[in-house]
Amino acid sequence: MNDERLPRDLVWDGPHASELALTAIADGQEAIVDPEAVAHVDACDFCAGRLGRAALLSAAVGEGIRAARPALASTPERARAAARPWAALAAGLAVAVLAALPSVHHVQHLVAYAVAFATRGVPVLARGGLALASSDAVSRALPAATLVASALLVTMGLAIARARSRASEGSMS
Repeated sequence: MNDERLPRDLVWDGPHASELALTAIADGQEAIVDPEAVAHVDACDFCAGRLGRAALLSAAVGEGIRAARPALASTPERARAAARPWAALAAGLAVAVLAALPSVHHVQHLVAYAVAFATRGVPVLARGGLALASSDAVSRALPAATLVASALLVTMGLAIARARSRASEGSMS
């Protein structure tokens, strides 16, 4: 196998040429495709039709790029702006900071809440979790709770599926 060619498993999709091979051929890069695949595309009506569609798509994309290129670089300012988006990002960040200024006084309340939760709430939750985890009643009830929770999830899933199927049937008519 030539190192400049695509591997065989990327060139073939069952008995026909793969999309990758067809795209390469449509772009005029037959040299990277196995010659057997190129011959197959020439002989197979199915692959030839797919090649035609790939070539049309490639041509349309090329035209779109050629049409967009002058619009992007029509002025030196646009070309510089496209090359360096940092000014636009900095301006957006500045606007976001300015918009947040009226709510800055709420930040100290949030910090005080976080400190109180960390010093008082977390230890209470940890002690409660340990007490529940070591409880015999919880360990005996856990299998039943798991079964009930599973049944509830399945029931909710069925209800949602039925509601969605009814809504889609209603929208079709």
